[in-house]
Amino acid sequence: MFRFASLSIVLLVFMLLPIVVTGQDLTESSDRSFNLLNPGFASEGEKPGMAGAFGIRAAVGTDVHLGLGFGAGASYSWFPKDRDMRLELGADIFYHHSKEEDSDEDYYATYDEETELTIFAVRANALFNYYPGEGRAFFIAGVGFVAANVYWEETQTPLETGVSRPYDDAEGTAAGNIFNLGVGYAFKNGLELRVEAPMLVFYSQFGNSTTFAPTITASIQYLFL
Repeated sequence: MFRFASLSIVLLVFMLLPIVVTGQDLTESSDRSFNLLNPGFASEGEKPGMAGAFGIRAAVGTDVHLGLGFGAGASYSWFPKDRDMRLELGADIFYHHSKEEDSDEDYYATYDEETELTIFAVRANALFNYYPGEGRAFFIAGVGFVAANVYWEETQTPLETGVSRPYDDAEGTAAGNIFNLGVGYAFKNGLELRVEAPMLVFYSQFGNSTTFAPTITASIQYLFL
């Protein structure tokens, strides 16, 4: 129930955000036009806002356990007229793989853990203090939907025999929401650097408990202006 309610809120934000941030009324007079690629309204004689632009990015991320994940993504942006901001809708995928080894003297064995984690996210971000073609720092706030798949396996190797054998494993998928804050710097040629702190909130996972997963990502993006 909470998952569907949260997703509904995200979809509502997607629909209303372009209207709210432009401060315009869809019921205004007919001499004003609305362009899907540019949420800004343009009256006769006014300079229209910039059309939409695609972007691609590469990123590296970590969590409280300091495990590294590598990701890639794509986005589409709108530029509201007469406002130093940008609206962005994007999708990202992250992948993490790690191996750890531990020993247990009581059982005269070593244990190897292997973890594979794949995260897929869809986010709507608002970038403040942003104007296309100008080099300046900007600020990021956004929400979205996240899904994660994890596979974990542990093998045991008795010191006496040296032969490894499966000891324990687990696999599952979790879904939830993502709440994002960050800062970035945009260069005049469309290149961007970002540092963001997405908070992942999973509503379904092992044990059916809600889990909060704070993360940090650093990314480089190119926007095709």
